[in-house]
Amino acid sequence: DFYDPNKALPESPKRHTATKPPFWISLFIEWYDKMRWVTIYKEGQYYEKGLTQIFKDILFLANDTVVPPGRVIDVGMNVGWFSLWSRALGHQVSSFEPNPIMHVRVCESLQLNSWDDDGSLQ
Repeated sequence: DFYDPNKALPESPKRHTATKPPFWISLFIEWYDKMRWVTIYKEGQYYEKGLTQIFKDILFLANDTVVPPGRVIDVGMNVGWFSLWSRALGHQVSSFEPNPIMHVRVCESLQLNSWDDDGSLQ
């Protein structure tokens, strides 16, 4: 059993991202994860700007087109930002996260994007 800070809410907070392409992401309530709340919920971007740029450099070609679909492996997926963005770009994704509450948020995000049963995220 694990603690879910969003349990008392009618639904988890969610945000349509400002990425290219955008995707829906489920978040924790503000007091539980303020850093991600401020950047994702309010700006539609991830707080690790440098890592996000490196990730973009890998997944996009110089002319801003997406590299051909491949397999992205996300070890320590947290709320799933990079897994979800990779999926939005058309890649197959294998994600791993030891904290079970993070799986709840990612599963909510998969449902929000209608990716919960297409097999593209494992």
